[in-house]
Amino acid sequence: MWYVIQTSAGKEMETAGVIRKMLMERSYRRCFVIRHECVWRLGGELKIHTEPLFPSYVFIETDTPEAFFYELKRVPKLTKLLRSEESFWTVDREEERFLRDLIGADPEYVIRRVLVRVNEAGEIEKAEGVLRSNLGRIVKKRLRKRVVVIEIPFLGEMRRVPIGIRLEGDRQR
Repeated sequence: MWYVIQTSAGKEMETAGVIRKMLMERSYRRCFVIRHECVWRLGGELKIHTEPLFPSYVFIETDTPEAFFYELKRVPKLTKLLRSEESFWTVDREEERFLRDLIGADPEYVIRRVLVRVNEAGEIEKAEGVLRSNLGRIVKKRLRKRVVVIEIPFLGEMRRVPIGIRLEGDRQR
C-alpha cells in the first residue's frame, strides 16, 4: 500500500533521496515523489520543467508501516508519516489506482503533458493520455499556459491538480 510522508515544501526530492540512501529499502519497496510536467513561457518559447503534484508529500510503498515509522525516525530531515490516532494515512486503493493511471509507466513518477485538440471556441475536442477519460473532471483551463486543472479524490477529499497539455501544432522542446 501507499502511505504519505509530509516534509517541507520544496524539499520533496531531497527527502526522498535521503530516505532511499539511509533506509535502503529495508522496510519499504519504493519511495517517490509524484511530479508533473509544467511549461514556462520564456522569450516566447515554451520551456518544460517538473514540479511536485502534491507539494510537501513523499510517497512510500510498504506492507509494514509500523516498521517503516520507526526506521523513518533515523532520517535527520523534517519528515512525518501522516497518521490519525488509530492508524497511518494510506492512499485509498481507488485513489492509488487513479494516480497510477495518471503516472502511466513512467519510471520517474512524472505525469507527462498530454496532447489535446482545441476548437475555435477554446473547447477541448479531443485529448490523449490521462485526459481522454477525465475530460469531465476538468474544472479550469489555461490554454495559453498549457495547463488544465482536474479535480480528483486524494486522502479522502477532492483536490485540484494541474495536468500539463500540448496543443496540436505546438513544437516539441
